[in-house]
Amino acid sequence: MGPGAERVRITQEDPNLTIHFNDNRERVLYTDGRSLEEQTQRGLVSVKAEFKKKGRLVVKTVPFDGPEATETWKLSEDRERLTIEIKVKTPFGSTVSFERVYDAVSAEAPLEPGR
Repeated sequence: MGPGAERVRITQEDPNLTIHFNDNRERVLYTDGRSLEEQTQRGLVSVKAEFKKKGRLVVKTVPFDGPEATETWKLSEDRERLTIEIKVKTPFGSTVSFERVYDAVSAEAPLEPGR
């Protein structure tokens, strides 16, 4: 893994989708469209996740004070790559977009290097 690489493990038990980060954090999303409140570095936010057409998962994060973000999760047909497109609406009306790309690794590979 190169510098800045992040390893995550994702598990799904309907309707929960849990993202396990290598620093022992977890993020739970409910994919049935219900909203939940989540504490983030930016403060308290409302999060709503639901599956859309073509198996895409759309996660909308609306902070109580700040810009709205929408994540669109797309798994490649061969299930080897997860692309998360993130769009953030700025307070000035423009949108900033970027992507995170995760490649699959062996299920037996440790989540944290050296473990």
